[in-house]
Amino acid sequence: MTRVSVVRPYGRQIRERVFALLERAGLSPREEDVIPKGTDDEQVVATLRRQRPDVLVIPFHAHRDGRGETVNGLDLIERLLEEAPELSSLPILMPASMTALPAAHLRLSPLAPRPLPERVRSRILLIDESDLDAPGLADAIRDHVSGR
Repeated sequence: MTRVSVVRPYGRQIRERVFALLERAGLSPREEDVIPKGTDDEQVVATLRRQRPDVLVIPFHAHRDGRGETVNGLDLIERLLEEAPELSSLPILMPASMTALPAAHLRLSPLAPRPLPERVRSRILLIDESDLDAPGLADAIRDHVSGR
């Protein structure tokens, strides 16, 4: 069975759609593998190391952790590179809102001011939240996770 860790998922409405998509792709996260919104990056890294997932779902969205610090998915991935490189090599699914997609694409560009290494960028599948119900998306996720 593929272990899926979901980091700081959205509120109920979008969360239900993302989890339904994961289920259609054959990736059903267990409740204990969901790291709650508001968890700071340090705790996320420690939890992921304990969970030892096969796939990461890290939404792009920026919000505040329990200490009031701004956190987002790409900053977390940069931290994983430094502190837990074994996790940054996993397939990563990154839902992003239509308004956040341009910023995510910019940060994932090889021309970004601090570009992520290609080996990491290639492991990230950006998912437009407005396309969560698209017919071929579950297949694209399965292909991404399997490395095809």
